[in-house]
Amino acid sequence: MRVVRRQQQAAGNTAFLGVESALDIGFRVVMVILHWIFDLVPLAVFAVVARTVGTVGIGPLLSMGVFVVSVLVALALSRCFI
Repeated sequence: MRVVRRQQQAAGNTAFLGVESALDIGFRVVMVILHWIFDLVPLAVFAVVARTVGTVGIGPLLSMGVFVVSVLVALALSRCFI
């Protein structure tokens, strides 16, 4: 795109500005949608955890907690010995 822009500017042509503007708008739209998704992810995680606790009980959540703690301990130990 930069090579084409440079060639068009050297020739005095500004036709590339429309394509450049459309790409910029598309990029900004994608960024807004991604920010919406990032804002909704914590709510979705809460909903999945609430559904699991509501249907199965607290057991799977405690098992996951034990796994998380064991991973954190392993990371701390590896950090101490490296």
